[in-house]
Amino acid sequence: MKKPRALTVWVILAALSAPPAAWALAKPVRLLAPVLNGMTCDGAVCVEEPARLAEAAALYEDALLKIAARGTPLQQRPRMAFCSTDACYRAFGGGAERAITYPWLGSLIASTSWAPHFARHELIHALQAQELGAIGMLRKPAWFREGMAYAWSEPPPEDMPVQFAPLRAQFEAWLDGTGQRRLWHEARRL
Repeated sequence: MKKPRALTVWVILAALSAPPAAWALAKPVRLLAPVLNGMTCDGAVCVEEPARLAEAAALYEDALLKIAARGTPLQQRPRMAFCSTDACYRAFGGGAERAITYPWLGSLIASTSWAPHFARHELIHALQAQELGAIGMLRKPAWFREGMAYAWSEPPPEDMPVQFAPLRAQFEAWLDGTGQRRLWHEARRL
């Protein structure tokens, strides 16, 4: 009788320690509750500096409208956290990139990336996850994932990374042949 009881205790301890361990070790998980990491949130938009909440909300809303204008609106409002410092960005798992989207969790914008095209770029990745599934999106070729995000986010030339220009061109050529109406159907076949 003692063995099942010991096993039960271990299971309970493991279950209780899993959330704090995930919080400490898997930093993107912090996007589930950014207020616990010092952020202020209004709906899906979170900021490190409360005084910049209106600015972040405007970037987010504009990105949602631009994406919807492409023909497929986001069905939900994915969380987007705007950092004002590098420490904030790293605290949520950000690295050398300037913004990142974690399917299921949300998007993270670095302090140097408060611009419309960054918000659009990350919400385009959220749209891809919505239409293809998070795993499905990640399994698509880079020219589709990043090419679409760069093509539709319309970054200014000085913010278009040279290494992604060929991916953007390949996506645009593919879309010209596929057509907007069949975009997601054909994307599922890639």
